[in-house]
Amino acid sequence: MLDRDRMLAAIDDAYARRAAGDKAGLASSWAPGATFQLVGDAALLAAVPIGPAGAAEAVEQLIDMIRFHAFERLNAVVEGNQAAVRWRITASVLGGEPVESELFDLWTFDDQYRA
Repeated sequence: MLDRDRMLAAIDDAYARRAAGDKAGLASSWAPGATFQLVGDAALLAAVPIGPAGAAEAVEQLIDMIRFHAFERLNAVVEGNQAAVRWRITASVLGGEPVESELFDLWTFDDQYRA
C-alpha cells in the first residue's frame, strides 16, 4: 500500500514545479501512459486543452497559458493509490490580471508515486 504522506508530497512537488514553470521536472511526475483531463463548462474552457490527453503534453500547454502566482492545498482525501485534493490558487491567463479560484484534482498513483 502506498504511503499517504508520500503521495501528498508528490502532489505538492508537482504543484510547486508547475508554478515554477519547470516542465522538465514536472515530467518526472507522470507514469507512462498517464492521462490528464479537465472537467467543467466547455464555454469557459474554450481555449484550454481539456483532454483526455497525455498528461505531460496537456500540462505543458496549461503552463504556457495559465501562470500560477500562488497555491495552497486546502484539504485532501487519500484512499489506496488515489488522492482527491482541493486547492486555492491565484493565477492569470495569458498575461491577464491574477484571479483567485479553487481547483479540485483526482490523482491515481503507480507504485513509484507517479500519477
